[in-house]
This record gives sequence, C-alpha cells and structure tokens, in this order.
Amino acid sequence: MVSAFSGHSVALALLIFASVSQAGDRKPFGDTLSTEHYGRDRTVDVLHYRLELAFDPPNSEVRGTTSITLSPLYDGLSVLELDAGPMEIDEVTLDLVEGSERLAFRHDDGKLRIELPREYDADETITVEVRHAARPRSGLYFVGPDEANPDKQAQVWSQGEAEDNRYWFPSFDYPNDRATSEEIYTVPEDWTAMGNGELLEVTQDRDARTRTFHYRMDTPHVVYLVSVIAGRFEKYTDDFDGIPIEYLVPPGTGEETALRSFGPTPDMLRFFSEKTGVRYPYAKYAQTCAIDFIYGGMENISATTQSAETLHDERAALEFDSWGLVAHEAAHQWYGDLLTCADWSHAWLNEGFATYWEKLWWEHSAGTDEFLYRMLGARESYLEEDRDEYRRAIVEHRYTDPFDLFDSHLYPKGAWVLHMIRGVLGDDAFFKAIAHYTRSHRGQVVETVDLRRSIAEATGVNLERFFDQWLRHGGHPEFKVSKEWDADAMILTLHVEQVQQVDELTPLFALPLQIAVDTADGTVHHRLSVERAAHDITLRLESEPLLVRFDPNFRVLCELDFERPVAEILRALRRDPVVTGRIFAARDLAERAPRGPAIDGLAEALDRDSFYGVRIEAAKALGRVRGPGARSALKHALGDPDARVRTAAAKALGQFRDDAEAARALRRVVASERAYGTYAAAVLSLARIGAPEARETALRALGVDSHRERIRVAALEALAEIGGEEGLDTVREWTAPGKPRRARTAAIAALAKLTVGEGPQRERTIRDLLLLLDDPNIFARQEVMQALAALHAEEALEPLSRSAKVEPDSRLRREARRAIRDISASRSSGKTVGELAAEIERLRDELRGQSDRLEEIEKQAP
Repeated sequence: MVSAFSGHSVALALLIFASVSQAGDRKPFGDTLSTEHYGRDRTVDVLHYRLELAFDPPNSEVRGTTSITLSPLYDGLSVLELDAGPMEIDEVTLDLVEGSERLAFRHDDGKLRIELPREYDADETITVEVRHAARPRSGLYFVGPDEANPDKQAQVWSQGEAEDNRYWFPSFDYPNDRATSEEIYTVPEDWTAMGNGELLEVTQDRDARTRTFHYRMDTPHVVYLVSVIAGRFEKYTDDFDGIPIEYLVPPGTGEETALRSFGPTPDMLRFFSEKTGVRYPYAKYAQTCAIDFIYGGMENISATTQSAETLHDERAALEFDSWGLVAHEAAHQWYGDLLTCADWSHAWLNEGFATYWEKLWWEHSAGTDEFLYRMLGARESYLEEDRDEYRRAIVEHRYTDPFDLFDSHLYPKGAWVLHMIRGVLGDDAFFKAIAHYTRSHRGQVVETVDLRRSIAEATGVNLERFFDQWLRHGGHPEFKVSKEWDADAMILTLHVEQVQQVDELTPLFALPLQIAVDTADGTVHHRLSVERAAHDITLRLESEPLLVRFDPNFRVLCELDFERPVAEILRALRRDPVVTGRIFAARDLAERAPRGPAIDGLAEALDRDSFYGVRIEAAKALGRVRGPGARSALKHALGDPDARVRTAAAKALGQFRDDAEAARALRRVVASERAYGTYAAAVLSLARIGAPEARETALRALGVDSHRERIRVAALEALAEIGGEEGLDTVREWTAPGKPRRARTAAIAALAKLTVGEGPQRERTIRDLLLLLDDPNIFARQEVMQALAALHAEEALEPLSRSAKVEPDSRLRREARRAIRDISASRSSGKTVGELAAEIERLRDELRGQSDRLEEIEKQAP
C-alpha cells in the first residue's frame, strides 16, 4: 500500500507541476505590433451613402459608383479623405446644381484624398461621387464552383466588420460616424440581392440579363453595417407586428428546414422590443444564408447574414439548434446597430450585450435552468481564455487589429458584467436602466461611460467602482471559503478570502455576495459586502447547517474553492434548488470525495436529475472518477432520452482505457445511435480506450455524412488518437481541396498529431502544410498555422512571417503571429507544444492507473 501510494503521489506531483506550468504561462494580451488605439478624429459628418454597384461573379469584380453626401465639421474644408482599399478609381466628381465637376484625387496607402474646388464651411452640404472597380480579397467575397468544388453554389456576400467595407466601396470606415444608406445592386437575372432597409423596387434588364434591387435604410448607421448578399435563394416569410420577416436559404433547403433554424425569430423580436423599451425599429428583418461564410453570423442592419451551416436536419436537431445564434444577431439590431460602440475598445457594448440578450431570450423561452446553464457555459469560455491564453481589461485600447478584441473577454465576460449588474440592481431596476440607456442613446454611438451614467440616471445607483473593477481591470475574484460550526453556541462561522494575485491589472474586488444556509428549520439568507481580502461571517442558527450555498443564485463571476464534507456535497447534488449548485457539486464529488460515495452520488444524479445539464456534468464527472460503478452508470445513460446526455456518456466512456465492457457498449452506440453527436463520440471513444476495432470503425465513419461533419471530424480525431503511420495516408487524403471544410481542418490537425519525430514523414508533412498556407479557405489556413506551431516547424517561420504581413484576414494575421511566438518559444524549451501536451496526457494516464491499482489494493486489505 505504501509503494502504490508513493507512486500515486509522484505522478500527481508531476501532473500538478505540468498543469501549473501551463497556467503560469499565461501570455500577455497583444504582441510586439500592438499600439494604443483611441477614437478616430472626424473632419466631416457623412449624411448618406448611395451605392450603385454591379457584381460580376465570373470575374469576382464589383464596379459602379458610390455617392457620399456630407457636411464639414469645421469651416474651411478643402481636402476630403476617405478610406479606400486596393481598387481602381476611375473618376471623382462633385455634384452641382447645374451638373458635376471633376475633382483631382490621390489614391494610395488605403486612402482616397480628394481635392475640393474651394473651402467648404460647416453649414454646407456636398455630394461627392466616386466611380470605382475592385476585386477585393477582403470585405466582399465571391464564392462558387471551382476545380475542387464543381457543385458549389455561386454567391456574393460582404463582411464589413471591423473595417473591411473600404475594400469594395470608398467610405469613412470607422464606427464613430452614422449615415443613412441607399443600395442599388445589379446581379445576374436569376439571382436575388439582399440589402439594408426597405426594398423600393426591382427592375430587370433583359438585354443585359440582369436584375437590379433598390434598397433604402432611413435609420442612420455605421458604415460597417452596409451589406450585400446575392445568389439564388428560396424565400420564406413571417411577420412581427406588421413588420415583414424574411428567411432566404439555398435552393433545395425547404420550408421545414428553414423554420427549424429561424422559426422563433418573431418571438425574439417581440421579447427584445418589450425588454429594451424600443420596438424593433426597421422596415424589415431578413436572415440570409451565406455559403462559406467566415463567421457564424453578422448583424448587418435589418439584414443579418447567417452561415448556411446554421441549417440542419431532424437528426441534428436531436442535440443542436440555431436559436442562440439567431437570438444573438437579432439582439444586435438594438445593440450594435441602433446603438453602436464609438470605438473598438468599447465593443463589449455590442457583443457583450448581444451575448447576454441571447441568454435572456433562453430564460424567457426555456426557463431559469436553461438560462443559468448557458451562463455557466459563458463563464467556462472566459475562464479558459483567462487561464490558458491571456488576461486583459474588457475596455482595452492596446491591440494590433480591432478583431484582436473579439474574444471571450468581450463576449461571455461582457455578458457576465451585465448579469452582475442585474444582480446588484435587481430585475426591475436593471431592465428599467437598460430601457433608459437604449431609448436615450438610440441612433447614437456610445462609450462605456454612457451605460454607467444611464444606470445612475434611471436608478440612482453609482456603479463607478464596479465599472472600474470589471471593465478597466482584468481578472475576477478567486474565493477560498472554509467554515466552522459551534454546536454548543449554535454559531456558524464562514471565513471568506480573495486569493487571486493582486497586481496592476487584477484588483481586489469589492462586490455584494449572497450566502444561503439550509437547515432543518428552513433557509437563512445573508448578504455580505466584500471589501477586503478576508472576511469572517458569523451566523446564529436555530439548528445545524445542512448545506451552505455560496452565491446561491449564480450572480458573481468568480472561482470558488470551498472545502465541504462529502455528505454536504452529496446533499447539494441532490437538493440544491439552483441548477448550477448541483453542477458544481457534481464536479466537487469527482475531485474531493472517495470513489465509492462519488460514484453513488453521481450515478444517482445521472439517472434522476430533471435537468439535462446536470446529467451531462454527472456523466463527465463519472468519466473522471472511473471504476466499475461509474462505467455501469454511464452505460445506462447511453439510453437517456436526451441525446446531449447520451453524447456526454459516450465521451466519458472514452476514459476507460483497455476496458472490454466499455468497448462493447460503444460498439452498440455505433450500430444503433441516431444522433450525430453521440455516434461521433462513440467513434472517438473507441479510439481513446484502445479498442481493437477502433481503426476500422473510424475508417467506416469517414463515409458517413452528418451536420457540420461531426462524424467525419470524430473519425479523423480517432485516427490521430490511434497513432501510427497507418493513418497518415488516409488523413492526408482528407486535407485535400474539395473535401468538406470541417473534415479538412480536422484532417490538418490530425496530420500534425500523427507526425512524430524527425525524418521524411515530418519533412513531407511540413511541406504539405506550407503549401496549404495559401489555400483559398480561411479555416484551412488557420488550422495550418496551428498545426505548424504544434510541430515546432522552424521551417515555417519565414512563410508565417509573410502571412502575418499579407494575410487579408486580420484574425489569421494574429494566428500567424501566435504561431511564430509558439515556435520560437518551443525552440528555447526544446519541446513542441504537441510533445508537452502528450507528456501531460501520459502523466494523467499514469495517475489514473495508479489510482485504480491503489483502489484494488485497498479492497484486498484486511
């Protein structure tokens, strides 16, 4: 027993050291190219954009005239400067009553500088027309059939955020200026073009075999929200309060599939209209599906562009829905469109709001449990980035590209800031304040201070300290809590400490906390104002405390280390009325309880808890605990009525290495499961446990179609898990152009994982990956950069440096810089990122094995 325990301790120490080393390696936000960015100066107030543009899909070209009506912001304006990327500027003219006048201009370094015929004063209005043509690499995208994808549908679509509309029409391309817009788009005669605002007319030119769509948006908006998407579509319609709602989907989709994705839209618009205090403010709301879209969705004003991947069949709907994305983009029509951040450092006012209102719609439509579970997911996303990547303030002025800020601090942490404000104010005051903010700033650009002042105006509550902590600093409270019960005096003492490292970035937080203590006589509630590093709370009770619940309603973004007796954790798992309390109890059991009680409690929760999210967490925890009882409970959960729970159980069985009984259960899943995700999880788990048939199962799964390629992705991950040179050729085949996008990226990652050691195979892999750095697909290029970093490919440093400079997408320029950083770091450490990860996983496996052997010894002991 002593030697088994000693080996257990060594493995545990090594694992902790590896984990701490990873967490301790949190990187600084930004890189050597990052600089301070503040709101851009304006010399003019743009009043109106009129785009008369024709799209030529075969030649990937846009050509036409952009007219810009504006007023100077000061007297004596003689030179007008616009943003204009690489394009041909044919002519610039000034509109005059009696005609027009040609103007001299210079176009270089992304700027179009126009010399006006005289000095103009602030009370004057002028209109400048620019004739131009472009074949953009960013901002406007032409997709369609090619040699590798002969059946791909042809489309044209734009993506203007952050500052990319300048690549297809001249503009003041920054979010602190608002103007109305008019779009006149000419496309092939069998195409439809979707623009912003009201459709005024459609005309046809039979000789030219074209159609022209004329839209007008009368609500002023920032220029990145100007959009177009054109192609062949099926159109389905709905209505909200007399406002037309449109869904444009690829041909052959069918109404049932379209409504499966977009059906709740009217309810979302109604809910947001009521809660924001502003009725949906535009003439229509359209959602149009884009092929190969580079984001999930984009909130172009009144005309959201959605990825075609949001459409899904009945089998996918067993565990997938589009409604979070649909709600997010619909919420943006208020926060991001009607009110827009004045500069990118305040972009959380767009994205944090849309993320939280997406969760609020779930609370409205599915109840509090669903809402809290999704807020838990937001918490996990933020904590993972904060732990493994970097820590930053939400309102951050130092960055390289604006999209550097579009991360888990901006979206989920931004949502959590709003959730905590709601907790501080209470529901009535919170929604009153948000309605006041929305009404008083509609049609304006906003900064974070505008929200704080609106809250003070509506409620009288001064949240300046709160805003400073949570928005201009980084991090979150890390609480360590212990308790003592004096049975004679009937006094419960709680010791609450903030143990996070306090520095220039991370403060000591001041915030209100709720504590609930369940006793046989009822529940005692206590409110604590945390102001110091440590607090002692003394509560006199009528009877013994049975369950202490810290932040019982899940209102504070924090980490909590609360040492509780196993009996209390079990009680929390069974009886905590708040879903997140039961989930944290499930996690605590896996970490803190002996195997027997942990398995019993988790198995009960997996079988009986009414909320699917708790059952999922119980399945995950059982996978960490392992043992025969855990395996039995997970096998039983493969019959759960909710496919999401079945998927979690199948994943958890992947922790049972060399377990024939687990393998038999997973084989039955592969043979009979209907849900894509559960089937995929079983394929991957067979590989992880080392089942003899794992390779054959993965190869068969490569022939199975599924939504978002879930099954093929799992099959390729399985081949990488199995290892060996046998899978290399198969994986290489799936990296080829023409393979489905998600399968390709999974194959690229698998190729890097399967390539071990030095020699010809490594040289070939790196050579193949370097060729893919110029692949037309943005997601393939991104995965290649990550694979090169994982391989410690010093040969890639020069090509990656080139990508960091010339890559048209700012996200990939950042990815290239990260790959360069990681390759350089691994060069100095002597180990690749992949090797370090493999070492940690080896230690985990060793720890699991030591735990199992220790348990067997303990069972045999007298």
